[in-house]
Amino acid sequence: MSRMKSVLVVAGHSDDADYACGGTLVKFAREGTNIVLVVVTRGEKGTLDPHIDMDAFGKIRREEQDNSAKILGINRVVYLDYSDHDVLPTHEFRAKLIKEICRYKPDIVMTHDPWKRYECHPDHRHTGMMAIEAASFSLYSTEIKPADPLLEPHLVSEIWLFNTDNPNYWVDITDTIDKKLDALIQHKSQLGEEMAKFAQRANAKTGAAYGVKFAEEFRILRRGFPYLYE
Repeated sequence: MSRMKSVLVVAGHSDDADYACGGTLVKFAREGTNIVLVVVTRGEKGTLDPHIDMDAFGKIRREEQDNSAKILGINRVVYLDYSDHDVLPTHEFRAKLIKEICRYKPDIVMTHDPWKRYECHPDHRHTGMMAIEAASFSLYSTEIKPADPLLEPHLVSEIWLFNTDNPNYWVDITDTIDKKLDALIQHKSQLGEEMAKFAQRANAKTGAAYGVKFAEEFRILRRGFPYLYE
């Protein structure tokens, strides 16, 4: 992991990355990796209260993510402010993600697995697919120019898919699970303490499969040609 100098995470909602890969992000941060989190939606509909002011609730979700990001060691959080539950796989959305990739030049893009079986949430599916396409097309200048001539194309070496049915890589987060749980607790509007308990049980189950206390799984997609040059 120390060879990766920059990571960009694209998540549909403010707590998605914290739950799916928070322990891994802490490990990256401890290696000195620059971590940027892109949160696609405002998360303003993530409540069962029909009378809540959704604009105010969206601001609460942002504050919770800002607090969580500090615990995880995330260097910057970018909010795209799409409407919750309404994310679509559009060219405009993909272009915004390409712009963020070319701005922060990550070695790794981490995002939802859009091919996860029975994934009912369109925000997760569409965010994952657009992030994968953006990581694939960020190398080509025609995708970002002349729209933004100040940005240069960038090659993303690896895409890490979280919350996947087909993992091919796992990370031992035994030494970072406490930070992950502390970060999840910050999402009080999403029952953070309960979410932390659920994550602890899930990561313990994953860890048991690999002989460690706690682990997170990923499906890594690697671009072939950078490694041919190596």
